[in-house]
Amino acid sequence: MGSVQKDNGAEIELGFFDCLRFSHISAVIFSNLATWGKVDAMCGNPDAVISSVWSLPNGEMKRTVSRGNEASEGITDGLRIYHNPFATTPLPLEVFRREGVMQMWADPYARSLISEQAENCLQSRTAMTFFVKDDDPSCEGLSEKI
Repeated sequence: MGSVQKDNGAEIELGFFDCLRFSHISAVIFSNLATWGKVDAMCGNPDAVISSVWSLPNGEMKRTVSRGNEASEGITDGLRIYHNPFATTPLPLEVFRREGVMQMWADPYARSLISEQAENCLQSRTAMTFFVKDDDPSCEGLSEKI
């Protein structure tokens, strides 16, 4: 499939890393988890509740729920690097080779995908912060329950 068509008729080309045409692009660095929730997960906010899903080396998923001051998320957790196998100047794997950073590239001849850390990285996170008014009787004891 060379492209997909959006509802409005616009055509989106696919296969950027499947040919020499985009050899000037070394890699795509992406994180859908670089959000305000990462700030809550890293800043130690005790009013935040952080729910995270991590992939584990054994192939299972682990869900954790903790307060912001108990979360153990690092700045690079959830970062994904997609390498172009046809890049004129490839991005060395060592640049982002660290725990929690998933790297992926293709073997264009075997038509297969290869990855590092895909089984040991942050997959998703939800951060919620609750603000309770001290003078609201309906919220009495709520902060102890969270």
